[in-house]
Amino acid sequence: MRSAPSLSADLLTLAIPDCPNPCPPLQVGQKTPFPELYVFRGPAQADGYDWYLAATAPEDALYTEYLGWVAGGDESGPWLRFHEPTCPPPPVELSDITYIALSRFEAVACFGGQPLTVRGWYVELPPDADVNGDCPEEPAWLLCGFGYHMLRPEPGAYYGDGNNLPMQVDPLSSVQMPARGSWALVTGMFDHPASHACGTDAEDQIAAQMQCRMEFVVTAASSG
Repeated sequence: MRSAPSLSADLLTLAIPDCPNPCPPLQVGQKTPFPELYVFRGPAQADGYDWYLAATAPEDALYTEYLGWVAGGDESGPWLRFHEPTCPPPPVELSDITYIALSRFEAVACFGGQPLTVRGWYVELPPDADVNGDCPEEPAWLLCGFGYHMLRPEPGAYYGDGNNLPMQVDPLSSVQMPARGSWALVTGMFDHPASHACGTDAEDQIAAQMQCRMEFVVTAASSG
């Protein structure tokens, strides 16, 4: 994996604590810890190859871990093979799209831009919640998410296991969340249009947009 679509571009290296300099280059493929990629740009032709901008996607992917360019293959055949994700069939319930049920990469691939309505327990604010935290990026409500909005399939607290769906709510929208500590019926989507406004400079924007696309943005809510 490289920093740009070119054989002369820098190799990405593994982020390993106390790694000797230089750290090993990041390699992706079937015999590596990164057998799956989420591809969202390309192809770009350079040096005789078709290059694709991709993020590593471990099985429990909740965020973009590594992001870079990989070549798609050579005259002997493809190095990247399309894989259709196993998407939950309708009707989609909250338990189908929690962290432990579906990686965020799969959530975007399966349901990106599609309104989903789910019912769950709207958790109380955690005792250490900083609802007015400082965020250097815009839109802050989506990138930094200080609202602590979360649904669980069963009543529970904010902290705990991964059987939950964190949510983001635009404070300038007309969405009115119900009382916390009660059942709620929520409509929202992954890959919300607001995600494409995330990030500032060109390279950071790519990673920021991917992070924002994986967030579940609430578009309507009521007591449920």
